[in-house]
Amino acid sequence: MNILNIVTSPRKEKSASTAIVNAFLSEYRAHIGDVTVDTLDIWQEKLPVFDAEAIDAKYKGVSGESMTPVETATWEKIREFASRFHPKRTFWHGTNVQLDCRRF
Repeated sequence: MNILNIVTSPRKEKSASTAIVNAFLSEYRAHIGDVTVDTLDIWQEKLPVFDAEAIDAKYKGVSGESMTPVETATWEKIREFASRFHPKRTFWHGTNVQLDCRRF
């Protein structure tokens, strides 16, 4: 099984949500065995730029239109990054959970 663990907290080791996800994944690995975890830390990852040029490359890439060399390189970077979100993966996203005690 392939798991994409998306780390969104900037608090690193101080983050309770990250600690919970890490503890769960550790136990899950211990019980399941064959587990590969790809950790995507949005604070450390070099995310691709998604500007007008990238949008043009994306539309051309999806529709199969011919692209300039720059558009081809941009589209390949997007595809490479998106491959981490392949449909055969399971996603874990640790986030802060806050209780809202207001009455409606």
